[in-house]
Amino acid sequence: DVADVYVQIINVGAMVDSKSPQVRNERVASGTADIRTNNAMSDAVVRAALEVGAQTAERLIAGGSRCLVTGEVGIANTTPSAALIAHFTQTTAEQVTGHGSGIDDETYARKVEIVANLIEKTKNEKDPIKILAQIGGIEIAALVGYILRAASLQVPVVLDGVITLAATTVAKAINPEISQFLIAGHCSSEPGSRIAIKHLQLQPILDLELRLGEGTGALLSVPIIRSACQAL
Repeated sequence: DVADVYVQIINVGAMVDSKSPQVRNERVASGTADIRTNNAMSDAVVRAALEVGAQTAERLIAGGSRCLVTGEVGIANTTPSAALIAHFTQTTAEQVTGHGSGIDDETYARKVEIVANLIEKTKNEKDPIKILAQIGGIEIAALVGYILRAASLQVPVVLDGVITLAATTVAKAINPEISQFLIAGHCSSEPGSRIAIKHLQLQPILDLELRLGEGTGALLSVPIIRSACQAL
């Protein structure tokens, strides 16, 4: 209400359908596989998730939206996000991996090891969609489709925290022309955020040391973007 933004919640990869009338169930799978031993998603699942994201953007734009905002809620998704950012920005696991929702040092060390293994596993793969399938997650794939479709329709996208920035690095690898339609709403305190924003050649509107965002950082920037438009 404060930002005067219409919110749509899409369930794209939870274990079960949501019973909430506020949630649109478009599940393509019940979660992802264990990325320590398997690819996160099959090719069919990643493509279905991309399509859900693309159709969501298309539907919102057809409904009159002239700017789209990203946000997500996922479990443990800073780990695949760190690996995706590292792959596409050519950085190390130590540089991109943060403490996410507040893990202890022992868990953090395991997280860095998993990210390093994912970087090694995908280092010779050139196809961004195959990398996305290997690393995950489903919500990241949906965001990639969402961002690509909005940009193809020349509608700006306001980016949120490290997870949506990871999705954007994948989207940019698929179509390098999207940068002109991207706005970095804020810079998260997760280390991968600053690296991704620099890679995308963007300037964050806000830098409030928000951690994961779940869309809130991007929403906070919307009134500033509106004000800039009004000033012009």
